[in-house]
Amino acid sequence: MKIIKLFIFIFIFHNIMFAHYDTAYWNEYAATQYRSGWMDWLPDEMLLSDLSLPGSHDTMTGGVKLKGHDIARTQAMNLREQLISGIRVIDIRAKHNGNSFPIYHGIVNLGVDFGEVLRIVRDFLRQNPTESIFMRFKQENSSASDTEMEKLFKKYYDSYKDIFWVNTSGTTNPKVGDFRGKLVLLSDVLSLNQYGLSYRYINKQDDYHLNANWDLYAKWDKIKAQFNRSNNSSGTIYMNYLSGSGGSFPYFVASGHSSPGTGAGRLVTGLTEPGWKGVYPDFPRGAWFGVIATIYFEGTNTLTADYLKKHKIALAGMVMADFPGERLINSIINCNLVKMQQKDLKKRDNRAKAILTRQSY
Repeated sequence: MKIIKLFIFIFIFHNIMFAHYDTAYWNEYAATQYRSGWMDWLPDEMLLSDLSLPGSHDTMTGGVKLKGHDIARTQAMNLREQLISGIRVIDIRAKHNGNSFPIYHGIVNLGVDFGEVLRIVRDFLRQNPTESIFMRFKQENSSASDTEMEKLFKKYYDSYKDIFWVNTSGTTNPKVGDFRGKLVLLSDVLSLNQYGLSYRYINKQDDYHLNANWDLYAKWDKIKAQFNRSNNSSGTIYMNYLSGSGGSFPYFVASGHSSPGTGAGRLVTGLTEPGWKGVYPDFPRGAWFGVIATIYFEGTNTLTADYLKKHKIALAGMVMADFPGERLINSIINCNLVKMQQKDLKKRDNRAKAILTRQSY
């Protein structure tokens, strides 16, 4: 037992020496890649419930200055960079502040107005008319009534009416051709359901609170369970949050890193093999010393990118991530190709056929 404790101490002491660079996690102030038009090959007849869409949690924390940023920040890329990189589901939290909707994360004012969000979305959709953006809209840090929220929302809506998808048929599961080139509201405010779809009817996994770093694996188990539910379902819209906070920093949950950097070292769990061989089976092993290995934490972004590819997941749903990077984004996009092969849907063009022959991006 004393020997094992000695090895644990050595591996903890040296954990920051082993850099972990995986672009499933991206904590850089620049677009991680250029996938502005990736939805162009999706068949118009494909249902929303059949789509896998990369998303960002607390979207507007990217590209702004935050005090105590490791606690409050969940993104590095700003909204425009996220959209360019392939993100298609955004998470917008607005405070009712008299005549305006400033965007908040909890009690933190992000210094952006809802109108700026709509302007960026409008400009992107005009430049990329094959794409669609889904916006989860939530009241944050205020307690306005539904009537008050709708009255203020309509002021913004009237100025950007042309970009919103209008649900003329009353469907809860529209097709790609219905909303292509549009912003689809996923409203967390009941009075706004008429402007899009209700967020409350989406099947969600959003168990975000971790008491400590060692709760990360339990969070991962919930993420996997939701992917398995979505992959074996039909006709239901799913959402899966990879994010977590509370007793852990958001960057740690996303990356497993000892510090926020994209290429920072993984944090160690304090456990080793073979003593804890069956514990945290999806977490990586490294720093081998004979037959003894350190068990490292792994972030939900890397775990998800690996899981979707390894298990050939055909339907991941809307995947909401902190600090999403290109490998994670592309692994989610690739699920649509698997789904198209399963359903044998008609391809939009020859480029789509070429994409279907690729193993990965």
